[in-house]
Amino acid sequence: VGGFPKAFTNGYEGQVYPTIVGFEPEFRVEAEKIASYLKSLGADAVEAKPLAEIERGTEANLILVGWFNSPLIRDFYERKSRLSLFAYPENGKVTILDFHGNKVESLEEAALIQAAKNPWNSKPTILLVIAGNHEKCVEQAVTIVLESPSLLRHASSLAIADDKVFIVPVEG
Repeated sequence: VGGFPKAFTNGYEGQVYPTIVGFEPEFRVEAEKIASYLKSLGADAVEAKPLAEIERGTEANLILVGWFNSPLIRDFYERKSRLSLFAYPENGKVTILDFHGNKVESLEEAALIQAAKNPWNSKPTILLVIAGNHEKCVEQAVTIVLESPSLLRHASSLAIADDKVFIVPVEG
């Protein structure tokens, strides 16, 4: 996640792809804030639209703001083994692993901020997922992305729960 926001504003090897900020209805305002933020940094083609309108295979950078059980977000987490994720939703909670893959935390109400290559197209586009199982946690995650991007710099992902931020993977 350390490449935010540069990956969305500067692109990759001179190619800047459009960005779609997808959202569940409860997070429209947060998605629009992210889109405005990227535009203020010089990103040209940025739009916010409901997650239900985003098609797999879209040749764009994607930022998804929503629930763990949203179809696109759920699809992302179903790839957790291939993506080597150290945090993911599991049985209604968030599981956090250490560097060795050992389970070290299980959070009841939480959100995650995670980035990967967009798995739904072959272009060098980015996927940033900001999702959770609790509205307040998702809102806090968006605030971190917008107001404290330095927290993202050295993390593969962040977990947010009970006003605490976990840099993932955690030391075991």
